[in-house]
Amino acid sequence: MGIALSEAEAEIVARALRAEPTADAYRMRFQPKVQLGQVLGNHTAIGWNGIAHTSDLVEITATGPGSAGLGGSVRNYAVDGVMRAA
Repeated sequence: MGIALSEAEAEIVARALRAEPTADAYRMRFQPKVQLGQVLGNHTAIGWNGIAHTSDLVEITATGPGSAGLGGSVRNYAVDGVMRAA
């Protein structure tokens, strides 16, 4: 991405890659992909609402019955609900 991480940011990712133990009860958020995503989010202003999806807008289109709710931009996390409703 061409982003230069600070030493502190690089250490956050390095600790996650080393799988250093944590006392936190919710260890999922300490996975390397989550830590890297959070660090990159500080540079890109793209926030994550879980470990798999950002809350950014996505462009989506469709044709056919139920497609009216799929035009334009939709929050990434809302696509599933829109698709189910269609």
